[in-house]
Amino acid sequence: MEPKDIAHALNADLYMEDNIETLNSKTYYFQNAKFHKSRLKSVVRVAQGLFLKTVETLALDADNRKRGYRVVLFDLRGRIVYASQFPDSCGTERRVQKDFEAWLGKFCPQAYCKDLLENERAKLAERIHAIDNLLAD
Repeated sequence: MEPKDIAHALNADLYMEDNIETLNSKTYYFQNAKFHKSRLKSVVRVAQGLFLKTVETLALDADNRKRGYRVVLFDLRGRIVYASQFPDSCGTERRVQKDFEAWLGKFCPQAYCKDLLENERAKLAERIHAIDNLLAD
């Protein structure tokens, strides 16, 4: 499966650039994150644009005196696929990157996308059935 074909089948756009603007249209995550004193440190495309990885710093206390890092991976629809668990694994940037790389080594983007496509097919089949019922009346 080619990434562009997966994106087309899901009626979504690939992440074409390493910037947050491509994600802002798909999720309100970072608008909410600003309220909680989080700051975006980096944005990187993963698996030829099927996913977008972000690294953010976040407040670990109410006074924003202690900060930690978190990695979050989003799919084509802006859904969170991976997020460092708060506050347990929100340590140094190096630690959260290492944890993410270990997780990514076990993650299969093709299997994830296949599940997305199967779910999309099931939803589409339900819609077609509902339309057929309406037309039969």
